[in-house]
Amino acid sequence: MDDNQEKKEGLFGSLGKVVEDLIFEKSGEDEAQPVQEEAGQKPQEVKPAPKTEPAAVVPDAPRTVDRKIYEKLKAALEGKGSAYSQFSEMFDSLSEVISDEATRYAAALKAVSKSSGITLDQILRSMDESLGALDGEQEKFTATIRQSEEELAKCRDELRRKDEAVESLRKQMAALETEKKDIERSITDKAEKIEAVRKDFFSAVEVVKAEVGQRKETIMKYLQGGKQ
Repeated sequence: MDDNQEKKEGLFGSLGKVVEDLIFEKSGEDEAQPVQEEAGQKPQEVKPAPKTEPAAVVPDAPRTVDRKIYEKLKAALEGKGSAYSQFSEMFDSLSEVISDEATRYAAALKAVSKSSGITLDQILRSMDESLGALDGEQEKFTATIRQSEEELAKCRDELRRKDEAVESLRKQMAALETEKKDIERSITDKAEKIEAVRKDFFSAVEVVKAEVGQRKETIMKYLQGGKQ
């Protein structure tokens, strides 16, 4: 494997680690595995560099993006000793010495060309590889997010089922509470009726006993001469 292929695979692996760290660093999931590049993939054709300034050399992250993610991606792209990263480091190191931007770009290219033999084509190719790596990892990141969202949807479905089960239990409890109160009222009514019947029965028994006793005394008085 030649040096360019090793650098390219290193770039993909580094970005893959960054992407997985962004998702799993706070969740305690399994340690992320390095992303493998497909064998035989050819580098993109070198295209003329745009005249606009590359965002990667901006010292501060844009306010519209998450600084932590920005810094991790930037470090992954520039931290592998690529032609682009060496040029960027040289360009940044000249910022206090050369104020004119165009002159600083030319001086940085001349310096890395002299010190490391890096050419403009190599820098542009390195940047294209970086952009390709970012596009590839963006697709993988999107797939990972989609999988996480599917798992989240399953959790929401499970939560919904639990809510439905809780609501069903609440309704059952309410129905049982109603039945309980109905039974309590029935018990109270029956107890009151039983007590009323008991009182009426014993009262009636006492009245009948009194009548029978009085009648007995009358019979004995008139028919037995008062003998008992």
